[in-house]
Amino acid sequence: MNDFSQHYYHAILAENGALEGRPVTLLDEIHTRFDSFNNVVPPERYPVIMSSLAFSLARYAVQCELLGCPQWHVKWLLKEAVNAWRAHFNMERQPNQSVTFEFLGEKRCAIAPAKTHFTSFNKWMEALCLAELVGDSAARSDLLAYPVENFLNVGSVNTVKTDIDFSELFKFFFSRETDINRKSEIFNRCNALVQPGGITEIDGDFVETYAWFMNIPLFQLISYHWQVQEESLEEITQAAMQANYEYFSEIAPQPGAERGRDSVELFNPFALLHLQILAILRVIYLESGEMVNINSPFLPQWLIRGEGPSLDELNQTMPTFDLTMFTQ
Repeated sequence: MNDFSQHYYHAILAENGALEGRPVTLLDEIHTRFDSFNNVVPPERYPVIMSSLAFSLARYAVQCELLGCPQWHVKWLLKEAVNAWRAHFNMERQPNQSVTFEFLGEKRCAIAPAKTHFTSFNKWMEALCLAELVGDSAARSDLLAYPVENFLNVGSVNTVKTDIDFSELFKFFFSRETDINRKSEIFNRCNALVQPGGITEIDGDFVETYAWFMNIPLFQLISYHWQVQEESLEEITQAAMQANYEYFSEIAPQPGAERGRDSVELFNPFALLHLQILAILRVIYLESGEMVNINSPFLPQWLIRGEGPSLDELNQTMPTFDLTMFTQ
């Protein structure tokens, strides 16, 4: 079991001589992204660029948190990542329509193209978790309205039938489903999948491996909240954190790439902070008042508690991105 009371981010940057200069480099990346979008990207490019913008903004937010920036800067960047994801998925579910959205403090508009292939379930789940963490109920509602059938057609990737089961589980959880019969039905479906070989029989070994590291630990956290897990919240969370780390360090690297502590995938924002676990813990905290008793830089407790500026405050005031944010 890894020691999640310490973070590898600063140590790896320091070993590579990049820690001292990272604030300047990060600021340059942020401002370049903002300037490029505002001054270079035409509206007809919005349908193909918003998803990459969302990922970049989440990455900036996570690194700001790890570098000790104020909560306002972290949540503002996460909020804008949610805006980008919301625009992306709204365009996918409203083909050939004019889609209006807010991004970087301005109202934008784009014509959504007709799609033959769609974004993966994994990216939708990432977007949904970020919306939960910033308290954006409108974005969450739009994401929950996204048709799960689209996950059966994501392009060159083979159809993953079990994505439907897990996406419906997460829809029920994040929508605060109260119907016991509906919750029991989706729980039983997913519980059948977590039996060894259950997913392999439907979707193959690779999909089952991914699920054991990324989906099933989240299912177990939800099962705890639905009172069908005997382990403590801390035990289940620790196991989920371990699985998340092992996925990015051992499973995600491409063939021939470094694994373990040297895996470049460990700098994915969802590895640097365990954002999906955080979002589920946030819902558990909101609904039951239970706070996980784990002190870890991978799980900032202020995000679970919803501390920092409200969404309204974030929408009203964009923070200043300069070197002073690293010294506050």
